[in-house]
Amino acid sequence: MKVALILTGYMRKWKTTYTKYKKFIIDKYNPDIFISSYTYSQDTLNDEFEQVDTNEVLEYYKPKEYLFRDTETCPNNFVYKEKNYGILGQTWIERQRRGWYTNKLSLNLFDPKQYEVIIKARPENPVKNLLLTNKNLVIPAWKVHPGPCDPKKSLFDRFAYGNAEYMEKYLSLYDYMQKMYDDSIDISLGETLMYDYVKNYIGLNNLHLDKDVDWYIPTSEPKWASEQRTFYEKIEPKLVL
Repeated sequence: MKVALILTGYMRKWKTTYTKYKKFIIDKYNPDIFISSYTYSQDTLNDEFEQVDTNEVLEYYKPKEYLFRDTETCPNNFVYKEKNYGILGQTWIERQRRGWYTNKLSLNLFDPKQYEVIIKARPENPVKNLLLTNKNLVIPAWKVHPGPCDPKKSLFDRFAYGNAEYMEKYLSLYDYMQKMYDDSIDISLGETLMYDYVKNYIGLNNLHLDKDVDWYIPTSEPKWASEQRTFYEKIEPKLVL
């Protein structure tokens, strides 16, 4: 099975998560690795930006192709309707646009058709219990309530895998953001944006939710999503899915 691993976004906490990527994906599937990122990062959302030693990243991951941009930008051509900024506001719409533009740029690094399975992930969110299949598009199922959205109408937006056709569509979400916005779809919240994109442009019938895949949550007290689920089973069982 020929596999590609696409890492996109900030290289947040990449050194602490590399060993997990190596153990659970790289050593297991021997993927060709591609990186679409920047020359700087943040440890968390509210931290100052800091330079990334890109040479060190390349030494560890040994990507086949990579892109480290100097700035996290996207085309400044989005047309807003007055006072229509979604549940999280215009700042988060722009964050979503920049993030998905970075995902789109990854398609310039490789030819999807050369791979049977394409994995898309963020550096800070490795996964375990990953058993690759030939399904069109696979996204981890929620383990606890995702917060300010309906778990039945939202999707985990940090990890996915699938075949070339559907992962190319997945990575192309940026191209549809203006149309979704014009159709009154809230694109400020990543989890509902992901759901609405899959629903309208990929097809929910092509989606498989994997209940076994577990993802790493790199907070001040790092944990796996399964550990978070166990915690909520004790203190707030109604939030467990």
